[in-house]
Amino acid sequence: MKDSEHKRGDSEALPTLRDNTPTPKGDRSLARKGEAGQGYSNSELESLYALSRMYLLAGETHSSEKIARGLTAVAPDFEKAWLLLSYLLLMKEDLNGVFAAARQALRIHTTSLEALLFLVISAFEGEDFQSGGTYLGEVADLLGQEDARPELRRVYESQTLRFEQRLKRKRTSTARERLG
Repeated sequence: MKDSEHKRGDSEALPTLRDNTPTPKGDRSLARKGEAGQGYSNSELESLYALSRMYLLAGETHSSEKIARGLTAVAPDFEKAWLLLSYLLLMKEDLNGVFAAARQALRIHTTSLEALLFLVISAFEGEDFQSGGTYLGEVADLLGQEDARPELRRVYESQTLRFEQRLKRKRTSTARERLG
């Protein structure tokens, strides 16, 4: 009998976890304990993240979200999973979910441009332009300090235009109210 197998009478051997606990056939879920209770290795987390992204690219958003949620459950400090979950929830227009997931990513990496941009977008979509503008200012500060990816700069610029248009509309409606 191998170390990775556990015999059950004459039936087939069951795969085991790292601590030699047999894994029931129907229970091959994300939640597991590895050596010393550490859970998944970084390479396993990255592989699951890549699988979630592949599902997303294939249009299987439900499967992608399921894996992303599982990743955030077993590895709450895995920033990429929170960012992916933010994106998936934005696609579902779950603004409260986007906000919560982006805040978790920001908790892990306090200068995450991606997380801040998700906060900007979710605030603007929820018509909270004051909070969105505050987050937009934080993004501007970070963009001035570091070399950001071009796609993040484009998202920032589009959200800045959105904010400026909102301010312009607000000024126009306020001026009309004064005149009218």
